[in-house]
Amino acid sequence: MRVGNRRVCPKCDEVIAEQTDNSTRTADIAHHGETRVEAVAKLHREIAAAVNGPTRYLRLIVGTGLIRDEIGAELEACVRLGKIRSYRLDAPNPGAFLVETKPPPRR
Repeated sequence: MRVGNRRVCPKCDEVIAEQTDNSTRTADIAHHGETRVEAVAKLHREIAAAVNGPTRYLRLIVGTGLIRDEIGAELEACVRLGKIRSYRLDAPNPGAFLVETKPPPRR
């Protein structure tokens, strides 16, 4: 069933794209010889997979060099465009970002 352009579960009436199991998906997008352009392309593929899957968070391993700077700028744009909810550096690892793709599950 659809409400506007959003698919809704016929059993629980929740928006399917916002349903989450509260898990975290981890992806290394910078340690296999990627260029900045390739890392950004991987970023967008990983965001799409996380948004379309059940995970709430996406941990992106990016290293501490130029790719991290490029990905940080791209994540900022994704927040402004509404593609992700938020992001931050993963506290114990300055070479990783933690991206929130969905709201917390409803109780």
